[in-house]
Amino acid sequence: MTLSPLTTARRRGFTLIELLVVIAIIAVLIGLLLPAVQKVREAAARTKCLNQLKQIGLGMHNAADTYGHFVSGGWGWSWAGIPNRGVGKTQPGGWLYNMLPFVEADNIYKIGVDATNDITRRQAYLQVIQQVVPIYNCPSRRGGGPFPNQGQYEYFGNFAGSVRPDFLARTDYAMNCGHKNQNEIDGGPTTIAQGDSGSFDWKVNDAGSDPATLTFTGICYRRSEIRFKDMARGTSNTIMAGEKYVRADCYEGFCTGTPNSPNVDFGDNETMYTGFNNDIYRSTANVPIRDQVNVNAQDRWGSVHTGGVNFVYCDGSVRTIDYNIDQATFRAFGDRPGRLSSFVRRHRLATASTDRPRPGAHTRLPHSRSLLHARRPPCGHAARLCRLTRHPARR
Repeated sequence: MTLSPLTTARRRGFTLIELLVVIAIIAVLIGLLLPAVQKVREAAARTKCLNQLKQIGLGMHNAADTYGHFVSGGWGWSWAGIPNRGVGKTQPGGWLYNMLPFVEADNIYKIGVDATNDITRRQAYLQVIQQVVPIYNCPSRRGGGPFPNQGQYEYFGNFAGSVRPDFLARTDYAMNCGHKNQNEIDGGPTTIAQGDSGSFDWKVNDAGSDPATLTFTGICYRRSEIRFKDMARGTSNTIMAGEKYVRADCYEGFCTGTPNSPNVDFGDNETMYTGFNNDIYRSTANVPIRDQVNVNAQDRWGSVHTGGVNFVYCDGSVRTIDYNIDQATFRAFGDRPGRLSSFVRRHRLATASTDRPRPGAHTRLPHSRSLLHARRPPCGHAARLCRLTRHPARR
């Protein structure tokens, strides 16, 4: 029997060169697709971040409808939220604690409600301080922890003495406390009785509507009870909350930067349930910046997003503000009384008159001076750093 040539031909496989070519083509395709996938993921995370700020804005509106005013800003950095003390001047905890019932985290808010002695109150307090709430963190940056209490910070509460938690929950969002370069004062009183007695000097002037005499011009700060009618500037022109700046090398609760840089981000080192403290409040004194390594900027708004920082305004709308926003314009967004609006208009008119282009010349768009490397700390920071150096267990 004679075999045909097709039958007798030997089957031929891939050579090594052909295999390498196929692998190279696949690698090129993956390299082309990966950036696109990353962009899609970042876009989805940024949208989720905006949606979370939207929910925070709606929650604040519900709180205002319930209590007649926005939730208060708490007492100071030595305190956290305490149950059964409302959301106003008598509440030591800050806005994140007071907002819990309005962001579907009522189960955390009720921890310790039935505590009857110092032992159970301490246990409840420690439990609350490390509770993570997903809506309080930007998905592009990190989860809420809880993270180790690296600074060994202690907190007063509704019990004798203080507690030192092992872990702390943290947030990526901050509330607008005004346009002045100050977003904290001190630790507050040392006991509930002192805070309730009226003898403690809170160092806050709330009288009138003149930004020059007001200590804070935002919508939430130490023992604030701001109402919608207090916003002379208008709810659509006043920032409520937004993304806070966090050092890019300190996301996970400890810093991995160079040895000569501070080993702590002073605006992200305590529990998010703290009282009036720069961990959860920001001012509009300086323009936002993108997160950076080895740079502390505890007075600034900021983000990991490339396009800008996400904010929710007092009318409930959410917007992204570019890092290159004019400083005078951004500063006015934190001014609840609205007195800075005329300053912004005068600033723009002055700029237009002095920088008017010559006939036939190309017009350049105005831009703000770069504040990327500014590292001026807020008021009182130097004294606090001194305390941290002398007494690491205290703020």
